[in-house]
Amino acid sequence: MLPVSIRQSIEAYIGQSIQQMRSVSGGSINQAFQLSTPQKDYFLKWNRNPLPGMFPAEEKGLSILHQHA
Repeated sequence: MLPVSIRQSIEAYIGQSIQQMRSVSGGSINQAFQLSTPQKDYFLKWNRNPLPGMFPAEEKGLSILHQHA
């Protein structure tokens, strides 16, 4: 489950209260959650001990895929 401190940091960053948090499947390395607020839903991918550069590398790969979709 997501630590309370991470949830609080996300709420402060987005300026909204998370009303519901649901674990979603699909990955084997990270935890994934659907976060619901009154205005919007968010997808959160989280890892307690990420490898250095893991998330920036994934962001770059997703950007490349998006450009060629």
